[in-house]
Amino acid sequence: MKIRIVVMAALFGAILASTAFAQTDHADFITGTYKTGQEVTAECLTCHDKEFADFMKTPHWKWSEEQTVRGKKMELGKKNVINNF
Repeated sequence: MKIRIVVMAALFGAILASTAFAQTDHADFITGTYKTGQEVTAECLTCHDKEFADFMKTPHWKWSEEQTVRGKKMELGKKNVINNF
């Protein structure tokens, strides 16, 4: 059992490490200084417009998601449900 846990932990660690090394260093692409976060975002969008469009469709951005309540499908989220935390 201990060996199985160690192997699983090693595999999980290898997966995390591989994604960390896959990131691109943007120092060569982005130059200059920025005064606001919006300026930084605008610079990112010059190359990452597809990622932006995909993100705008996520429940994280919309703060809503299609859910089934009492057999009916509806769009629920922070915009139309009482905040419970």
